[in-house]
Amino acid sequence: MIKLNIDIPNNMINRDVGNNIPHTYKDGRCCRYCKNPLPDHTNKSREFCEKRVFSDGRTMDCKSLYWTPERRQESKIEKQQQQICSSFKELVDYGKTEMTWEEFCFKGFSLKMAKQTYPSTEKKIVAIFEGGHLLIDPNTYNIKIVKQ
Repeated sequence: MIKLNIDIPNNMINRDVGNNIPHTYKDGRCCRYCKNPLPDHTNKSREFCEKRVFSDGRTMDCKSLYWTPERRQESKIEKQQQQICSSFKELVDYGKTEMTWEEFCFKGFSLKMAKQTYPSTEKKIVAIFEGGHLLIDPNTYNIKIVKQ
């Protein structure tokens, strides 16, 4: 009898869950890193494969491999941009189109988070964010919110 040493990922093996039902893959969900399919019976919020330990001692953890320091920083910036977008939307929905510099700082906004800043032809500072842009008067520091 020949014994083959084949590494099969845990999420690809059809195992019995206890009631003799094999895993199904109808949802079409897959790992964000290795793109292997995730079984339907796993938690729907799962985005990565389970940690795998191979027979030679190697481990594969898709979640750790995916979240590199660069990707963590990008994700943090994206979350901040989304928060700014939702804040702009809330302000405009409540009918507020102007604010003072103190309100701007109190809400946690920062010009460093803007995609682009430049002076306009009317001698105002324009800060472009994902959810809209701001027109800042450098003399009075009044800020006008313009939703895109």
